[in-house]
Amino acid sequence: MPGIQYAPIGADNFYDVLVGLLSPIVQMTADYAGTIALPFARYVELGDTYTYFARSSGDPVQRQVINESAFQISIYAQGREIARQLGRQVMDVVDDYKPTYTNGRVMHLEPVSAIFIPEPRSGPSTPTVFHRAITFHLTEQRMI
Repeated sequence: MPGIQYAPIGADNFYDVLVGLLSPIVQMTADYAGTIALPFARYVELGDTYTYFARSSGDPVQRQVINESAFQISIYAQGREIARQLGRQVMDVVDDYKPTYTNGRVMHLEPVSAIFIPEPRSGPSTPTVFHRAITFHLTEQRMI
């Protein structure tokens, strides 16, 4: 259907969704990023908790689960203001993302904190790297 974004649900697939959303702003990675030119962003899963509900009498096979998760997107750039501006753009895009799932829905998705993390220089002739880490909270409901 036009205008509806269908996406896989769950932390295993969320990185792929974020790459598609954020690639116009900044290059994304989820792994070691030593060979990627600045600026870039790295995705890190911080953890998940699950609340399971009893199976209904109408459908004894499926049951509902609520997934509360946190993830972090870190922006690495050569300037503090560049890292801050890219971070704001990332927060705006992710905060506005309202996907529709075929087997569930996002109940809540928003940035909850942003900090600068000091990064050591890797050598005397290397540039200073500014690291802006943004933490997001995601709550999703689905059937399993």
